[in-house]
Amino acid sequence: MSFSRVIKLADEAARMASIIAKWRGRIRVVSHHDADGICAASLMFRALKERGKDFDVVFLKQLERDAMQDVVEEGIDHYIFLDLGSGQLSTIKEWLDGKDVVVIDHHQPEELRWKGLAHINPYFFGIDGSLEISGSGMTYLVARSLDEKVKEHLDLPVVGAFADVQLVKNRLIGVNKLLYEDAELFGLVKKGKGINIFGRYTKPIHKALSQSMDPYIEGISGNESAVVQLLAELGIPIIDEHGNFRRLCDLTRKEEKKLATALVIESAANDLSIEKITSIIGDVYKIKGKYEVREFATFLNACGRIGKPMEGIKFCLGMRNDVEELYASYRKMISSALAWISRNRKRFIVTEKATYIIAGDKISDTIIGTVLSISMKSKIKTKFGFSFANSCNGVKVSARAKKDDGNVNLGLAIRKACEVVGGEGGGHRTAAGAKIPLGSEMKFIEVVDGLI
Repeated sequence: MSFSRVIKLADEAARMASIIAKWRGRIRVVSHHDADGICAASLMFRALKERGKDFDVVFLKQLERDAMQDVVEEGIDHYIFLDLGSGQLSTIKEWLDGKDVVVIDHHQPEELRWKGLAHINPYFFGIDGSLEISGSGMTYLVARSLDEKVKEHLDLPVVGAFADVQLVKNRLIGVNKLLYEDAELFGLVKKGKGINIFGRYTKPIHKALSQSMDPYIEGISGNESAVVQLLAELGIPIIDEHGNFRRLCDLTRKEEKKLATALVIESAANDLSIEKITSIIGDVYKIKGKYEVREFATFLNACGRIGKPMEGIKFCLGMRNDVEELYASYRKMISSALAWISRNRKRFIVTEKATYIIAGDKISDTIIGTVLSISMKSKIKTKFGFSFANSCNGVKVSARAKKDDGNVNLGLAIRKACEVVGGEGGGHRTAAGAKIPLGSEMKFIEVVDGLI
């Protein structure tokens, strides 16, 4: 990584902050509703509040022409787009030409400029936005220049990077690595070793294992009685001497190694990928006093997917301590969707290149991408996966690659296919999304399969 590029990026972030600082009147912040977008919005929320700005926050599933109707409002002359916008500049210009617009994003950018637009993107500086910095990482650079107190939330760009799966060989790289190191230095993130399963610091062992969705372990996930039996066979008590349920973080090193070995054997027996098996035990990152970073990201995703992203901001900024009840609703939705996937595998369209899941109205468009990601790690053996779910005024498309082989760019493939069928979309090399007209699914599949 070239430090000169990072310095230039930081200088440009400071310039963006100076533009925002000069604004007078109402500001509308528009952010993506996933974990990275909620982290980004939280950082900007803190900065604008400290500067005494008059602002509100709007969250979007995707930045589409019809969604812009809910964004634009008379009396608002200043707009900030976070974790989206770089690939939809033509849509923004169509609606907001003549307004002050700042776009802070890490997705592949569209080539378009106009008076009133200030646009910062890592690709302009030769930095890979799919691996080296997240949307919240980009926002942190700008928000920190707006107000120094944003440094108190330096753990949020780390959450955003993990949420967007920006790890290379299970390590953060590029600007993400620099931000992580600062967060660790300030005591906001603590690294350790252990079993990487949701609820490590917060749930009883048997609950954490039976409720695990990523990884989804056949015979373990969704089967609490089987988990209790497994722990008994291993001689691992689930209750301590004080009568309290034990958590994964409460296990001795010997107990944790014994459990990890059993989980690896169980996973291998059920044909889980070697990569996923080895990731069951490894580095764990504790934040906010009691959460593992991936768990925190999942909570935020839950807030966004069930339509409560502002609760995610409160959670990020310490204005609420728990979102467990929201996560319970989210987990129920995911479990139901995964069950549908298991029952309907024969209905998938499978080509030599990819697997296509047309869910229609059987899976909510707010979780179809998450369900695809989980399914590709456990249930679906394919290099590239595409899922389709009915949405407002069209069909939501999500695309995922198991890994970046350097030959296929899903973001560009999605964008080109959308040009053919009349949709809108884009994204990263290994993860992308789109909105296409209802009924155009088969044509889209034909086009995109040819492109990849």
